[in-house]
Amino acid sequence: MNISRTTTFPLPVPGRQGLVTELKGFSKYIITDDDGSLMTIGELLQAPRGDVIDPSDILWHKANSRSCVFDLMSDTLNATTDVCQFSVRKETIKPHYMQLIPGMYLLFNVSNIWITCREGQPTKHPDCNPCKILLDCGCSLRATEGQLTSETTQGCNGSYQAD
Repeated sequence: MNISRTTTFPLPVPGRQGLVTELKGFSKYIITDDDGSLMTIGELLQAPRGDVIDPSDILWHKANSRSCVFDLMSDTLNATTDVCQFSVRKETIKPHYMQLIPGMYLLFNVSNIWITCREGQPTKHPDCNPCKILLDCGCSLRATEGQLTSETTQGCNGSYQAD
């Protein structure tokens, strides 16, 4: 079994109204169990309190249960419009980033992104919102907003990739 802590974040609504939308009421902790033939997905009803999880703290979701958690985790196309709830509000997304795992960053409303690695010249990355960037060892991120990361030294794998 795997436990993941989740977070939600606002995304811009297309158009010029200055609106954002954000997933509402999504579980803070997701638990998955893959026995090789079937992926089981559930949510923890409270934060884990150690190495042992009480089975009564898990709400398991089945494939046809109309669950936002199940649909998003299993990448079901209709999840966002049919099952999940969203809030909409007037807001401007301030430039910021989140480190997902060592070497992997999620950038929001960041512009003029440059990736610099030990052995080469800085490489310009297309502006995106949001975008996921995976850095190689010795690489760092810089943007108009300033230096975002120092050299990556943990969790290093191939060269940088972006989605």
